[in-house]
Amino acid sequence: QAARNVIGAYVGALGTHPVRGSVSAEKVELMVEGDYQGTDFTVVYEGEMTASGALAGTVRFLDQDYSGTFRATRVSAEAR
Repeated sequence: QAARNVIGAYVGALGTHPVRGSVSAEKVELMVEGDYQGTDFTVVYEGEMTASGALAGTVRFLDQDYSGTFRATRVSAEAR
């Protein structure tokens, strides 16, 4: 399946910033660029859907020597 471009917003500890990336059948790649307290940053999330339906992968801060892993699960609208 061909990848589809996505756009959105990151809202979290680093503030609110634009997100762009791509989603294919099971892979997600997202990039967040912004400024936090006067310092520019770029964060890249790369993940895949797991058998349980969660999204899991790596997160890298490109301008710093930092990387880690993440896991995301879908929450129903009623649970929010």
